[in-house]
Amino acid sequence: MSAATSPAQLSPTWWAAPLFAWLLVRAAVLPGRGWPPKRVGLVEIANCALLLACVVESSAVNWSA
Repeated sequence: MSAATSPAQLSPTWWAAPLFAWLLVRAAVLPGRGWPPKRVGLVEIANCALLLACVVESSAVNWSA
């Protein structure tokens, strides 16, 4: 892998598998926590921002290839 090659150019699953595994764990664990809606909302916003960042980064690499 050269210095200019990003992991996103090798496979789109480099970020998808761990991210969706985290989202699956979060979906299984979060409902039983009894957290207030504000905290749940903050967790969901952070997860959405992480997903968006991964998709945008992956798209940017694919467009520049």
